[in-house]
Amino acid sequence: MQCQRKKQDGKRCGAPALTGQNCCAMHAEPGRAAVLGSRGGRRRAMRSSEDVREFPAPKFAADLRDLLAESIVEIRAGKMDPKIANALG
Repeated sequence: MQCQRKKQDGKRCGAPALTGQNCCAMHAEPGRAAVLGSRGGRRRAMRSSEDVREFPAPKFAADLRDLLAESIVEIRAGKMDPKIANALG
């Protein structure tokens, strides 16, 4: 059975309905889709370039090791965007 609710554009939602209900998981709880969408937006938000500090280019393997270790710590603390860390890696 398909979800009976309508999307914002007026079309019917095509997701499968939950067992014993007439709507999908997103429409079963009012406002759930909006909350999840805003979380995704915050997660994907661009960080300010002011937060990125400058450092000298690594010249030795030990410098590179230290930079990667520091990046890991900053990612876990939420101070560095994972996309930037991925590019560094």
